[in-house]
Amino acid sequence: MRIDVIIIVNAMTKFYLKELIEQINSKNIVVITLYKNKLLEDIKFIKNVSVYEFPYLTLKEQLMQLKRIKKDHISSILEEKKNKEINFYIAQPNHILTNYIYFNLSKDKRISVHQIPDGIANYLKVETKKYFFKMCFKKICSSMIGLKYKIYLGDYLGEKFNNFKTYYYIGDSPNLSKEKNKKQIILEKKQLEVRGLNKIIFLGQGVFPNKSYYKMLEDVFYDLSNKYEKVYYKAHPAEKETKELQNILKKYKIFFYKERKNSEFLIDEFKNYAAFVSTSYLTLRLVAGNDVKLISYIDKRNLKIAFSHFNENNIKKIIELYEKLNVEIRYLNGVEK
Repeated sequence: MRIDVIIIVNAMTKFYLKELIEQINSKNIVVITLYKNKLLEDIKFIKNVSVYEFPYLTLKEQLMQLKRIKKDHISSILEEKKNKEINFYIAQPNHILTNYIYFNLSKDKRISVHQIPDGIANYLKVETKKYFFKMCFKKICSSMIGLKYKIYLGDYLGEKFNNFKTYYYIGDSPNLSKEKNKKQIILEKKQLEVRGLNKIIFLGQGVFPNKSYYKMLEDVFYDLSNKYEKVYYKAHPAEKETKELQNILKKYKIFFYKERKNSEFLIDEFKNYAAFVSTSYLTLRLVAGNDVKLISYIDKRNLKIAFSHFNENNIKKIIELYEKLNVEIRYLNGVEK
């Protein structure tokens, strides 16, 4: 008997989940998610698919939920002798649960681990060095709930360990060797009927607030507020609404978008988007084609300061990727720094 288990630990997976399930085409699919989201409601009605949600608010709740997942689902799947073929689908091995699957469960001959899109990290060389202390903390937390966690250095996606059997991707194929087994997820293109074309929404970043980030935001809002009647700001799920941010929004009369929607699901409301670097641009272009306008603001010096994992090479790759996606690149202060 074959069983396929999809693990959702980041927001992007929910966006292509339906198409992934169709492509897997299995008689027994289990979806385990650490989010509770309306986008999963339709998935629950798909034949042969079981969805288990484990939302949390605090670290303590998260650890308790992970313990439940291992005891009630992972362990039972492994102990079931009928399960001769077990497939796990994860985005990256940095999370406590996905790390346990990638480095420990993959040793079982019955188990295959497949990589599903994580986002911009699939196209950039993101190193785990900056996450080292966080990984040490995760290792301690993991030991408290009976999960093994491996601290790994190098590529964030862990591809050098060759534990992935298949690499699923959307859009252009990531920079993988020809020997890798790659499969493309085809997303359904949607027809847009958008009102209020003279408005734009800026997609915030999941970044630790610093002066460089706020300086870039001010430059962006100054530019956008002079070009559009209404400018909205959508915070990243991992972003905190600080006093500094509130003051900047007020200064430039920017509307704060409060609904907690994935950016890709804003296409019924917005045709124009702006950001520094956003994973959503990949899926927005694939789903809406050139019906949406995408703008990326680049300030090479401040990007490297604001986002510690951005270096000269990564920024170059971002620009190359965005050019392929027909993203309009605007260099802050009018010059390519």
